[in-house]
Amino acid sequence: MAIAAIDGVTPNSRATDPVTSVDAGRSVNLVHSKEYVFQALKVFGPMADHELVELHEGDTFGHKAFGRFSPQRLRTARANLVEDERVEFTGKYRKTDSGRRAQVWCVKPSEFTRDEKLARLGAWGDLTIRPSGPHVNISRLDAYLGIGDSRLTDLDADRRAAARLKTDELAAKCGSRDLIDLLFFLALREQ
Repeated sequence: MAIAAIDGVTPNSRATDPVTSVDAGRSVNLVHSKEYVFQALKVFGPMADHELVELHEGDTFGHKAFGRFSPQRLRTARANLVEDERVEFTGKYRKTDSGRRAQVWCVKPSEFTRDEKLARLGAWGDLTIRPSGPHVNISRLDAYLGIGDSRLTDLDADRRAAARLKTDELAAKCGSRDLIDLLFFLALREQ
């Protein structure tokens, strides 16, 4: 069954819904809710859906800039961003107030500019900008690779090969072999 456009706008409701539901569906701004969720995850870091809802409830600036949204609208906006491949599951869970596990979501690293990545790495302690240039702390990468410290030359051939394999797997997940991109990818998932 086709849904008719009213005043040039397709309502966010079913054809069988009462007129009040059609009016409510037309009042929802899908673009604003998606952009609110995207910006919240980008600015505040990875969150579960219930944390997004809590943030939104107290976010008066967000209400003025984007509008007010129901908890369901925020969850749907996050799901839409996952479908759009702008947000992804971190592989981590957090407990809700009722004790249930909730998936934690983050903005995909490709959505951040290089400068944003450097700033975040600096805030997380993985990068220090010095007059001589950036100083990168790769302890997070070392821990991921199972090395313990940065001396790959001290590893035997088997451990060096295992570290290379894990680096290749990480690069495939991250979509880059660049050190900053790899560090950012790992750090984002630990937040």
